[in-house]
Amino acid sequence: MIKRSEDFSFLIGAIVSTLLMASILLAQNIKKTDTLKLSASKTESIHYVTIVNTRIKTEKKLPKKPIKKPRKRVVKKVEKKIVKKPQIVDEDAQIKEKLAQKEKLEQEILEQLQKEKLAREEEFRKTQQARKNLLEEQKDIYLSELAAWIKQHLKYPRHARRMNQQGVVKISFIITKYGHIKSVKIDSPCPYNRLNKAAKMLLVELNRFKPLPQNLDKWELNVPIIYALKD
Repeated sequence: MIKRSEDFSFLIGAIVSTLLMASILLAQNIKKTDTLKLSASKTESIHYVTIVNTRIKTEKKLPKKPIKKPRKRVVKKVEKKIVKKPQIVDEDAQIKEKLAQKEKLEQEILEQLQKEKLAREEEFRKTQQARKNLLEEQKDIYLSELAAWIKQHLKYPRHARRMNQQGVVKISFIITKYGHIKSVKIDSPCPYNRLNKAAKMLLVELNRFKPLPQNLDKWELNVPIIYALKD
């Protein structure tokens, strides 16, 4: 009996030690598995963070694409083609119209030529009038200078002065282009013969004055020569 109990107790002790060893091994396996899972999860998280960071950096570097606005659709209007009916050409009417246009054009040309002619005539008239006015002014100046020149050389006859004879003698003569005095004659005498002869001899002796104004080849003049005694 004692031997059996010892065997029984030994068997139970072996079972218990076996169970303890099994539980220890199981606990170690579970710990290793958890460690592997944890390291795997950490590795995955690191890889995930790296991928996310890489995506963020890549997204920052890429330029933003402009947003294209949708184009408006242009609706083209379709024009209806109108087919014109062929017109009947009246050749006689066309010829008459062309002739009328030609006559009108010729009339306009004639009117224009007439206007130009009148304008030229008016311009010529103004030019001639200006020349005439200039010549008249030059003649007036010439006459005043001639009268002063004659007065400067006038000599009163002594006998007529003593006899207190006075009068106006009109002498006519011709002045050539270069101022020569020709064809001197008494045109209107005074009552005293001495004064008449003295006036004629004055122009004959002077013989020459300054040349005439331009556009004058000769000039026939009638000049009064005045004999007057001062008080």
